[in-house]
Order: sequence, then C-alpha cells, then structure tokens
Amino acid sequence: MAKANNYGLRTRDIGKAGRFAVNALAREGKMGYATAATVGQRWQSFASYAKAEGVKRLEYVTAHLAASYGQALAVRVADGELSAAYAQNLVSAINTVMGHVTQGEWQSVSPTVDT
Repeated sequence: MAKANNYGLRTRDIGKAGRFAVNALAREGKMGYATAATVGQRWQSFASYAKAEGVKRLEYVTAHLAASYGQALAVRVADGELSAAYAQNLVSAINTVMGHVTQGEWQSVSPTVDT
C-alpha cells in the first residue's frame, strides 16, 4: 500500500482506516470476519486515544504512542475499570492493524513488556 492518506485505505479517519485494514485481512482469508469485527472495535478505542493525542493518520502511529496507550490502559486495569486480558487485547489490535498496513514493518508492542 502506498504511504498516503492512511496507507491508501481511502479514508481520512484513522478509526475507519483501521477497520478497513482488518476487513481487508478478512477478505484475503487471513482472518475471520467475526475476528475482524472484534479487532475493528478494539482498534476504535485506540483511534480515539490517538486522535486525542493529535494523531489523525496511520502514518504517524508510533510504537511510543502505542506504549503510551498501553500505560493508560494499565492505569485503568489498576483502577479496576478493565481486565488485564482485555487491555492486552486492545494493544494486540494495534499490532494487528499496524502490522498489516505497514506490510510487516511494524515493531509489535508488547502489552506486558512495553507498557
């Protein structure tokens, strides 16, 4: 994918771009449609965080931003708002989307090591 406008996903919205990416994985047979829907929902949580941090394009998502999100999730886990497993799933969604759009160049962020 070309590195333009959310890696060529034909939307300017980072949340939609992530959902488009996982839907493409499902169409390619690399992920089930139900899984794509779940990952897309989890991605939306990160997209909201990214937008609040001023990041509105996939091209500007960094491992540092993902780790910062993970740290914010860790606080919510400590406060009893989220389970640790769900927080890990939220971080995993970032790795899934970014791994696909960067064609494997994304350095996965570990929810337990990097946060």
